[in-house]
Amino acid sequence: MNGDNHGEAQALHKYAHFKDGICRGIRINYLPLLIGEETIVLDRRDGRIKRLGDKKPLSDEELRTLEEDIIQAIESGKVELYLTLTFGEDVGPPP
Repeated sequence: MNGDNHGEAQALHKYAHFKDGICRGIRINYLPLLIGEETIVLDRRDGRIKRLGDKKPLSDEELRTLEEDIIQAIESGKVELYLTLTFGEDVGPPP
């Protein structure tokens, strides 16, 4: 393994979940809920819904305004699509 790959492997290992020596998944801190003019995410570390740009929790009023859009994105599969599209950003580009 050359030096570049070793550094990438160490970075990936920091975010990966291993069981029995096998990588079982990648920890992702932010789950994208809405992508548009602003990106709205669920911060998995504290369970709060936030604006990704400033990482501040949405107010109750903002959350009520976006509630239907978030539910629709989850039910329609867009949240899964967002995860798929951003996965390379979360763990880095393929080798």
